[in-house]
Amino acid sequence: MKPLDMIGGSAALETIVDAFYHQVIGDEELAPFFTDTDMRRMRAKQKGFLLMALGSPVLYTGRDLDEAHARLRAQGMGPHHVEKVIGLVINILEGAGVPVQIVDHVRTVLEASKRSVLGLESGMKGSLAAADQDASDLRESCQKATGVFLGRVRLDPELKAFFSSRDGSDLSALFAPPRSSSLQTMILEIVARARGDETAYTEADYGKQHAWLVDGGLNTLLYNRTIDHLIAALAEVGLKPDLLARVGATARALRSNMLAKGDPTVSDLVRVEESVASSLEEYLRLTEKKGGLTLYRGHADAHRWPLTPGLGRLAGPNSALSLGRFGSWHELEDYILTRFQRHAAQYPPNLPGTKIDWLVLGQHHGLPTRLLDWTENPLVALYFALEQNLQTESSVWVMEPRYVYSIDIDFEKINHIEVYFPKAIDQRIVSQRGCFSVQPLPNGCSPFVPIDENQELINEGLSRLSRIVIPNCRQTTARMMAQINRLGIDGNFIYPGLDGLGRQITTDILADVIRM
Repeated sequence: MKPLDMIGGSAALETIVDAFYHQVIGDEELAPFFTDTDMRRMRAKQKGFLLMALGSPVLYTGRDLDEAHARLRAQGMGPHHVEKVIGLVINILEGAGVPVQIVDHVRTVLEASKRSVLGLESGMKGSLAAADQDASDLRESCQKATGVFLGRVRLDPELKAFFSSRDGSDLSALFAPPRSSSLQTMILEIVARARGDETAYTEADYGKQHAWLVDGGLNTLLYNRTIDHLIAALAEVGLKPDLLARVGATARALRSNMLAKGDPTVSDLVRVEESVASSLEEYLRLTEKKGGLTLYRGHADAHRWPLTPGLGRLAGPNSALSLGRFGSWHELEDYILTRFQRHAAQYPPNLPGTKIDWLVLGQHHGLPTRLLDWTENPLVALYFALEQNLQTESSVWVMEPRYVYSIDIDFEKINHIEVYFPKAIDQRIVSQRGCFSVQPLPNGCSPFVPIDENQELINEGLSRLSRIVIPNCRQTTARMMAQINRLGIDGNFIYPGLDGLGRQITTDILADVIRM
């Protein structure tokens, strides 16, 4: 049974911690020690400590009990006060109906911690370290990863500029204690979530702890860059690829709470459902159809490529092209499409007759449009995710659309995501079982928000949007690519003709090198 289940679940834990601090604040001997204390942080630590006492392996990882209670000892805390706190905890557990054997176990752990709390021993050793060696190694790895992570942030020009501008401090001051301790704790909390362990911090806690950064302008792109460095730091200290992939998925799943500063009423960011596939078998299980139309899109880089169409990337925040000179996204699209139509007249014998088919033709030949390519075949999407082997996590997006068309689309009335199945203008589209998502353009010069971050678009046009992350591992990537090649999804299939032949020979050579 999980530690949290032993006491009746998360609601029971919240009740116990609430009751504990209510009694502490009401006690004339104990209350003075907590006058200037951040009670939210203390509550989180208390939850973590209780879970650790119940045997959860990787939760309470703040400073050693000795150091954590040094301020209270300086204020006069002694053995009498510690005994009183232990008594309060035990009485509350008994009052909450926690089984006697569990109460006795917690009492034993608390009694064993007294010497550390009073500064008579250092470290959370002994019964507090009853967690297995794997948990101990993981705590040590996260401690090392914190230093590596901060080093990587200092070398990233964009993140260094952002963090250094928060309050006029340099990075050394910004991440000095207590924030460096909080950062290490947060990294371990994320890893614990990824492992499936119970954690002391709620999603709202995660948002509130990052509020100072969000207030300073932290956005999705900067957050994703930060997660990139976190994954790289954890990889450097030896975390396994499967766990790294789950850490990445966990951190990205927490993104909306972080950017919403823990406020559950804020929903401007999409909570994208994420899963991890470290083998073709896992991937096929995750993409098993459950009825209805399901579409897939592969991304070679899981972090830097959101669901933004080429038109949005052309004049986006990281582009040298200014949208202002065109007045609006609609004018930019008309300008691009008009030029394409004028010069395309000299090429194909059968030119399109509708705007959507012109956009499809342009998209097919590299024109930046509002369209995004999708496929009905999950193996085709996986090929695109793995093809470039960028030595980073790759991903496959999965969506279930509400609106599907194979005829013209009324661009004047479109206000949600629609899917268009084009005519067979090229053998490549036929082989790839390709189709396109079409979305409304932003009003005026408003930012082009990626589909995966636009809750309104998803609610209106999609039944579901999720993502499958492929771990950053050369062997995993090569093995999965070789398997789908054997199933007939190779360069020759994806790109019929000499282009595909050339791509497939390159893929075969790289696979041979990795196996050597």
